[in-house]
Amino acid sequence: MSNKTWLITGTSTGFGKSLALFLAKKDDVNLVATARNTSKLDYLDEFNHGQILKSTLDVTNQQEIDSVVKQAQDTFGSIDILINNAGLGYFGTFEESNRAAVKYMFDVNVWGLVDMTRSVLPVMRQQKAGIIINFSSIGGLASFPTLSFYHGTKYAVEDISESLAQEVAGSNIKVMLIEPSGFRTDWQVVHQIKHCQK
Repeated sequence: MSNKTWLITGTSTGFGKSLALFLAKKDDVNLVATARNTSKLDYLDEFNHGQILKSTLDVTNQQEIDSVVKQAQDTFGSIDILINNAGLGYFGTFEESNRAAVKYMFDVNVWGLVDMTRSVLPVMRQQKAGIIINFSSIGGLASFPTLSFYHGTKYAVEDISESLAQEVAGSNIKVMLIEPSGFRTDWQVVHQIKHCQK
């Protein structure tokens, strides 16, 4: 039985890093670990014996998405599991939230996930099998003050995923949602505000 290939977005920190570390130690896994800066993926080097591919990926950049999908196929021949983990958070009241920062969060949390999935789906349809795992949040199920726009991204992920699951069920492709609550990760998008205001 050949190794399954896992492609994970956002593996430099948080859930993505923890999952990449877990999979890197497995004998039956090919891992495509992605980050905007691959120097932050050096933690994988000690486990690499040819089964790990580190790739540069900003999920808001379609050219980089296409490149990662091609690299994964060229290197391992398949993409069996896609984990859309890359994401940002944002605290701010509805009236005071910075529109540019909020728009960037939607570009990452929603459109990045959508574009990544749309690029991998043809591979899975050709294989007649695949699993897509989308990181949502408890914030996609319940809403709290100062998180209105973050909730908007996660409600979108929830419903897009549920509709997609029905569309691809006949192609032996499964779609799953992960809905964490509070965890200690580099989640908040404060550092993006200055970037978006330039």
